Amino acid sequence: MDKSADDLKTRAVYYAAMLMSGQSRKGHMYREIKRVYQIFFLNCVLFPDSNKLPRRYYFMEEKEHDRLTDATEVIFYEMPKLEQKMRDILTGKVKINNLPEDEKWCIYMKYRHEEQTAELIKKLYRQEEGIMSAERAIAEVSRDYKKFARWMAITKNRMERARDIYNAKMEIARKMKEMGDSTEKIHTITGLPIETIKQM
Repeated sequence: MDKSADDLKTRAVYYAAMLMSGQSRKGHMYREIKRVYQIFFLNCVLFPDSNKLPRRYYFMEEKEHDRLTDATEVIFYEMPKLEQKMRDILTGKVKINNLPEDEKWCIYMKYRHEEQTAELIKKLYRQEEGIMSAERAIAEVSRDYKKFARWMAITKNRMERARDIYNAKMEIARKMKEMGDSTEKIHTITGLPIETIKQM
């Protein structure tokens, strides 16, 4: 999402609270509540004073920084921060092996379809098992989509052919009716239902 006039930081906390409260059911214990993650992928920079990607937030004590709970985590991925990182990788200043796993995932998601980063993306999914699984899943979806698209094209062609044949039969039936031919004769010649011929 892009930056908006609204407060994205407060919105993230509010959404996380909704995910948490949505689990509450009468008669159940608090320890049964599952951990929630509120994840934002941003097309803007929300934290300009830091290059850290991602930024993770928890409930912590203000000075000693011990966590109150692990039940809620808010994560921001500021995608524009990847651009400089990608320039550094492509010019050899930064080695892809040294990147944190989160940054590798962000690069994979943002740059997978770009030609100039194709070799880098291949290297990424060869190194990371999780990214390799994602790549296989995407390839499977692509194959399924191509099959589906072929099936849709065949079905569309058949339907259009059937429509053209039906329209031709209707035209023949109209002409025969104008010439005074009987409903039975029109039905025999065209194969159209008798009711359809009568309603013409």
